[in-house]
Amino acid sequence: MLRTGLALSILTQQPVRFVHIRARRPKPGLQAQHLASVQAAATICGATVSGDALGSQSISFHPGAVQSGDYCFKIGTAGATTLVLQTVYLPLLLQGQGTSSLRIEGGTHALMAPSGEYVTQTWASYLQAFGAALEVQITKPGFFPKGGGILQATLQPSPRLTSWQGMDALDSTQGVVECLATVGGKLPASISERIIKQTQSRLGLPCTGNIVQHPHAKSEGVVATIIDKRSNVPSIFYALGARGKPSEKVADEAVDAYLAHRQTGCQVEAHGADQILLPLAFASGSSSYRVSAVTQHLLTHRAIISRFLSRSIEIEGELDQPGTVVIR
Repeated sequence: MLRTGLALSILTQQPVRFVHIRARRPKPGLQAQHLASVQAAATICGATVSGDALGSQSISFHPGAVQSGDYCFKIGTAGATTLVLQTVYLPLLLQGQGTSSLRIEGGTHALMAPSGEYVTQTWASYLQAFGAALEVQITKPGFFPKGGGILQATLQPSPRLTSWQGMDALDSTQGVVECLATVGGKLPASISERIIKQTQSRLGLPCTGNIVQHPHAKSEGVVATIIDKRSNVPSIFYALGARGKPSEKVADEAVDAYLAHRQTGCQVEAHGADQILLPLAFASGSSSYRVSAVTQHLLTHRAIISRFLSRSIEIEGELDQPGTVVIR
């Protein structure tokens, strides 16, 4: 709600006020990653903001005109750099006057957030398919709890996004699958080998395995990533390791998410469905796509967008079941 609301406020030049921010969470109010998103949004448009402080449960945001430029945003924790990027990218693409360069420091692999690989491969590929000119890369990985990662993005003005159709069913018997087993810090390579072995044994499909090691990462980290390459936009599913969590369980979490998506035959996975809704709401023409699961995030995104835009967004399907999204 916060990220989408801030972006829409800038794009429509409508002031916005948020209340009861994360009110039911164990740590209510703005945390470092959320505060970084607010401050980043304010910076790119010279907004007037009140309530932008750690723990704040309400903020007021009065946007100004978007200014392209070179920006560096530091979260200060292992908070998700990917979510800060997703707060500011669309105003810079649609209303920027020149090239913008973003450097975001924090976590590149965080719980309940898109991973760095997801953003650089899946999310960026969707935007490029919509006509956006951007490049995103992980310069340095950052894991919990110290972070220290760097996500960089270059965005060119892209004022005319195009509609997109993702209604075709994907063949569940075809396609290339890749498993990335990422290890950060001083953890042994055997962890990655166990992840790949478990993934390949569970899938029952041809699957290439690749080990990625980051020995100089500030914190130890383990990530299992499955990449489905059956379409021009790869779908990515991942799971994070934790102290005391077996490598096989990390692999199983990623495999379970991937297989649940694959059996639906849908092109767009559940997380991508809500992340592409906002840019397509600003694209010319009608868009439609099938999604492997209708999520509360998707429904919430629609509700927020409807507060600012008059576009019709139809979502058919039960919660947590496959569905269809149509933007007119």
